[in-house]
Amino acid sequence: MSAVSGVDDSVQPITQSQCIWSVSPRLPGDRGRRRAGKYHPDRRHLAAADMHRKYGPVVAERLPGRYSLVHLFSADDFRTLYQEEGKMPFRMGATAFKKYRESRPQYYANIGILNLQGQEWYNVRSKTQPYTLRPRTIMSYVPGMDLIAEDALQLIHKTRDDKKEVDDCYTILYRWALETSTNGMDLP
Repeated sequence: MSAVSGVDDSVQPITQSQCIWSVSPRLPGDRGRRRAGKYHPDRRHLAAADMHRKYGPVVAERLPGRYSLVHLFSADDFRTLYQEEGKMPFRMGATAFKKYRESRPQYYANIGILNLQGQEWYNVRSKTQPYTLRPRTIMSYVPGMDLIAEDALQLIHKTRDDKKEVDDCYTILYRWALETSTNGMDLP
């Protein structure tokens, strides 16, 4: 049982040996500097697997100038976390979006649900959730999402090499993500 699971008297704090320091990876176009860390940003899943192997099912990654990022590698721990976080959970937001929205109050009523915390977050969430989680609402998106997924799968199938591998799958996945986020709108 990991440090997150179990009853209150079994919960243990994250130890120093479970904490790692993280340095921002090299940014695209920053050719002159050595990349900090062992893994390329496109291989973050390998870094996560390595953290799990070295430090166990709960790892705190300390980010300079930010909150610690806690990685959970157990489905039971995820379940416990979501059951225990309460009706107003704390979520790390996206600082760039927050700053952008704050700088344009004439266009935005607030900083957005991604960055809101506490009672403000709860007020916005409780107004939008009943509509967004209605089966009829969700089903209205299915045909468009299905079409986009089929197109992406066809593109993956067409671009495979002799070993049935896709040379640049990330580009296809980025296109798929962009199209699904716009719900199939024609983009220029």
